[in-house]
Amino acid sequence: RLGARARDEVPVCTCDCCSVTQRRPDEFVNDVQVKCAPSEGHSGDLCGAECRLAPNDLVLSAMVPDQVSDYLRFCFYECKPAEGPESPPETQCLALEGPDLQYAVDGNGNAVDPARAY
Repeated sequence: RLGARARDEVPVCTCDCCSVTQRRPDEFVNDVQVKCAPSEGHSGDLCGAECRLAPNDLVLSAMVPDQVSDYLRFCFYECKPAEGPESPPETQCLALEGPDLQYAVDGNGNAVDPARAY
């Protein structure tokens, strides 16, 4: 666990650090074949291995008590391909918001695969 000072030095999570990539066949849900994952096209200063969740995070806060997540988990659970399930690889991801959030967590508050929203 990180102390408060170290946690504050971790950049805030953003879907700008994520891009669309193909899912492995065992990851297909509702025939959705793409997901968001950390983009390789950004600097490590802005988009490192870890990021700090926003204080009002509704998706991962139950799973990440110290509010610091790895970007792989953040991109997968908190972002969606900008053009939906037909998004081409290496395109932008957007933050889940509004109606998408109702599909992002289960009844116990645990994050679930956002492909359920399609």
